[in-house]
Amino acid sequence: MGTTCYLGLGKTITAIALDAEKRKSFDHQTVTLIIAPLAVLSSWQEHLAKWAPHLKVMVINNKNRRPFMEAMEMTFQNGYGYDVFVMHYPAVRLEPDVAKYPWFHVIADEVHALQDRKSQQTKAVKKIKAFYKTGLSGTPVFNKPDDLWSLLNWMYPKYWKSYWGYFKRYIKWVEWDGYRTVVGVNNEEELQALMAGFYIRRKKEEVLSDLPEKYYTTIKVKLHTQQARAYNQMKKEMLAWIGEHEDEALQAPVVIAQLIRLQQFASAYAEIEQYEVQVKDYDIDPLDIDRFREDGIKIYQERDGRFYTFVTETRTRLTLADPSSKLDVAMEIIQSTDEPIVVFSEFAQMINLLGARLEKAGISYGLYTGSQSRADRDRLVQDFQDGKVRVFAGTIGAGGVGITLTRSSTVIILNRNWAQALNQQAIDRLHRIGQKNAVHVIDIVAEGTIDEERNLGIELNWRIVKRLLGEEHEL
Repeated sequence: MGTTCYLGLGKTITAIALDAEKRKSFDHQTVTLIIAPLAVLSSWQEHLAKWAPHLKVMVINNKNRRPFMEAMEMTFQNGYGYDVFVMHYPAVRLEPDVAKYPWFHVIADEVHALQDRKSQQTKAVKKIKAFYKTGLSGTPVFNKPDDLWSLLNWMYPKYWKSYWGYFKRYIKWVEWDGYRTVVGVNNEEELQALMAGFYIRRKKEEVLSDLPEKYYTTIKVKLHTQQARAYNQMKKEMLAWIGEHEDEALQAPVVIAQLIRLQQFASAYAEIEQYEVQVKDYDIDPLDIDRFREDGIKIYQERDGRFYTFVTETRTRLTLADPSSKLDVAMEIIQSTDEPIVVFSEFAQMINLLGARLEKAGISYGLYTGSQSRADRDRLVQDFQDGKVRVFAGTIGAGGVGITLTRSSTVIILNRNWAQALNQQAIDRLHRIGQKNAVHVIDIVAEGTIDEERNLGIELNWRIVKRLLGEEHEL
């Protein structure tokens, strides 16, 4: 079955209860595998200890991978041992032996991690067989409605076999010069009906009728003169780049990378510096080896017989620094109150710059980015909830799932992610069970920059997703 609960409505507890209910009527070995993002493994461990204390649970970490897999082997071999194994998605890809065992129940938390049907991570998870499968997500699809097929295929591969069959039936697209662009959904009522038997949605207004509302404020700021100069220069270079390639089929990842860089220039003053790095060059014909050596160039050989040498590549690095109009406003908001505040940004450099300002102002804070260890991140969340730090500042990527920040009712968004679902996940770290106050969402937008147009683009994509889920019928 698939379970979609809006953020903070108890997906973890629901899955544990469902697992317990299934175990009652199953007379074979009942070993459950829980696959979840790294950031929430400790949360699963805590919830299992609280709600299913009779189950013996083993959680993977960066030091126990071998004992973890050995315990799995012994459990299935002997018919007893552990009842539940909890691991993160990358570990499934790195440990293919997980797929050889007959699992009773596989629970995929934040199952939208499987939306890319071509990724090695998705393929590894789909190799795992189970008597029951449960997928949990507050946002089963981000920007592309065709990604839903991968989740349906994981749960019911015999029924949802063909991606292209699904695409042609349910996806609306336009085609230009041989390339398809998804623009909406076809036959959505039929798709809703097909999913109805194994798809459960829990919305906040249904489950938590007394949960306070969210309200939004957009604060527009003008770039500092130094920022504006750098931003306009970067914009000119990007327009020139587009002009050079406008007759070609542009690759989406390349275009998005350019847009993200422009978005960074709208966030703070930015400098691009070039640096050199030594990389392996495998483009060597064995017949040319003697000539290379005569020229004094060292040639190395891999175990597979390939030859390579080292060459110097020039790369670019972008560094954000003050001034930043957005951080000016964020600090004004933080210093105008003694209340706890959460700040999210798409960019770790913005979070680090904010941390430096908070340090200088003598305001207690914690930074939650991908560079911290899981233990440090867990400790920060607890410290924030306990009132030991006043400002929680994190990246949307690191802090957007699996944590609870209900001590605060104000969240500042310095820069949004291109996927609106990720932004919503981050906001709903505050708007979940335990929140007593209305949640104030403050967007800081750089006036006259890509910020404004990008937000419009995000909303258009998100509307398509909401239409797929039956929330919006007109585009």
